[in-house]
Amino acid sequence: MYTESHSGADQFRKPKFGVRVMPQAVEAFSLQDTECLPGLFIEADAPVSSSRDWIVPVGLLDAMMAGRALSIRGAISPNLERNLQSIQNIYCSWLPAAKEVAVNATTTSAEETSTGRSVFFSGGVDSFYSLLKHRERTNNLILVHGFDIPLDNTAFFAQVRSAAEEVAALFETRLITVKTNLRAVSRASSWGIEHGPALASVAHALQPNHSTVYIGSTHPYKHLHIWGSHPLLDPLWSSGSVQIVHDGAETDRIGKLKRICEYPEIIKYLRVCWHDTGLYNCGRCEKCLRTMIGLLGLDSLQHANFSSSLDLVRVRRTRLDDDSVLYWRELLALDLPKGLRSAIEHAIRNHTWGMPPRGSARSELLRLQCAARQVGRLLHALLY
Repeated sequence: MYTESHSGADQFRKPKFGVRVMPQAVEAFSLQDTECLPGLFIEADAPVSSSRDWIVPVGLLDAMMAGRALSIRGAISPNLERNLQSIQNIYCSWLPAAKEVAVNATTTSAEETSTGRSVFFSGGVDSFYSLLKHRERTNNLILVHGFDIPLDNTAFFAQVRSAAEEVAALFETRLITVKTNLRAVSRASSWGIEHGPALASVAHALQPNHSTVYIGSTHPYKHLHIWGSHPLLDPLWSSGSVQIVHDGAETDRIGKLKRICEYPEIIKYLRVCWHDTGLYNCGRCEKCLRTMIGLLGLDSLQHANFSSSLDLVRVRRTRLDDDSVLYWRELLALDLPKGLRSAIEHAIRNHTWGMPPRGSARSELLRLQCAARQVGRLLHALLY
């Protein structure tokens, strides 16, 4: 009933977005730090900065979680240095284990200046929305290997890079590819917290290529909560040379999908799956399913690239968490087939009541135990 096509139009109409064409970099550059996080490196096929600002975001979080001073050999931006107290205040209020620490570094009186605007680009809904929103002024797309795709998964990254190169050509921008072990080396907190400063570190490492960098928002303003990339935190990582912008929180995920669906020729490049199965989009995980449902409700699923059809049983049995349930509730605003809407509501009810999805014998036993606990709580509330 719900079957998607595995390819969009063969011939794209080239968007006349008026973006300045940037030459593709051919030389590889590298930054390494052995003092703050031993073994940490960032490599890029574009010029990298001589400043030490790139160490500050990941180094500060690591130092605060370890409760030790952060010492940086070299000069950092005075703008960034002035923001460190506010950043530490935020982390201390968010993370019980975080401790305020001293930062030992000198500041520079003359900061490097560059021009250009970059968008962090994974191929996902958030980054595509930011690219479309700023398409007339975007010079670079930044694709990072080592964040959602592990460094040892080179074959899949090559596939993702090939798709990103096509997107960059379509929008007449330069693709900058970054390779880093930031996620593997920094284990101060969960990746949900660490990814924000990790993106900021990459933005500073690539300072010669831009003066402004856009980080696509994960959550809209109406659903803000503790998260590594946040409208309170991202701008504070800015320096006098690089402005970091938390972008897109003015709309929810359905709003972003609506904008993307205005350009059917780019939908086949949409990549939302983080399961690292080697498939561009597996079509089975929670993130794939909610995106497929959104595209179906916007009459655009036929342009997308998913490896499985939209299965109602899988939708009903999807296990949601406190974050994902917000996205699934937004889906109910779309014009969806009755059976699909019922499956979505069933998954949401399971989460609300703390019920595991139906399926195996073990799942059914867990559901019975959960139901018994709920009945017990209800009786307790009525009697006492």
